[in-house]
Amino acid sequence: MKHVLPTNLLVLEDSATNPDAFFTEELFNEWYDNLYECAIATVDEFKNLLGHMEGINYQLNPTLLKEVVYDAIVGLKKISDSGHNNISKPSPFKIAAHLGYWFLVHKPVLFLYFDSQTDLKDLRFTDEIETDEDLKTFTIWEMKHINEVVATTFMVGYIFDLDKEKQPICGASQLSNVKKGKTFCFETFEDMNETIIDMLRYHLAYRIISPEILEHFLEGYTLHPIWALTSRAWELKDDE
Repeated sequence: MKHVLPTNLLVLEDSATNPDAFFTEELFNEWYDNLYECAIATVDEFKNLLGHMEGINYQLNPTLLKEVVYDAIVGLKKISDSGHNNISKPSPFKIAAHLGYWFLVHKPVLFLYFDSQTDLKDLRFTDEIETDEDLKTFTIWEMKHINEVVATTFMVGYIFDLDKEKQPICGASQLSNVKKGKTFCFETFEDMNETIIDMLRYHLAYRIISPEILEHFLEGYTLHPIWALTSRAWELKDDE
């Protein structure tokens, strides 16, 4: 989808005159669309949990979302153009980290209350959530921190292939071997994955972060390769 770009977006490169250009208008549109689709999918997920959105709603601000992509490109281009390294183009870790960071700065998803008396605790969720008080409390937290949820989902999904239909890298036999050490604190690898993602959301909501910190988070998650990578993400690290 083609978008009206910010008028000050002078960092974009012309792919027509430079076949090696990386930061192009096409790339801007691609990153915008990826973030947009991730945000809408997250909102739709909450709608499914509620079955309705009476009294509350979410609105995605397209202007703020463009600023997310613009600021990410400015930061990434500064790194690529710096004479202090040999980076020709940013690694997937850097891309995900910068887009996630600026998404949190601009918070383009707005959480709207139509009634000042609305209390999220009074919302009616699906039966599965209503019968589990801890799960309901956690779901309400996610709804209030939707930008952190979207940023986490986007960054993790940009680096890792989380398709549950595919055979995981680590399955039952690997889990059995890991548990022999008596130090694995989870029932399954999936439980560990959920905890890792929950902790990332927590850090995004309550801790001081930077693109560099988020980049290192994502790199560290590859240490135990339960999740398959979406690309040869480490291939570009040799040049940095």
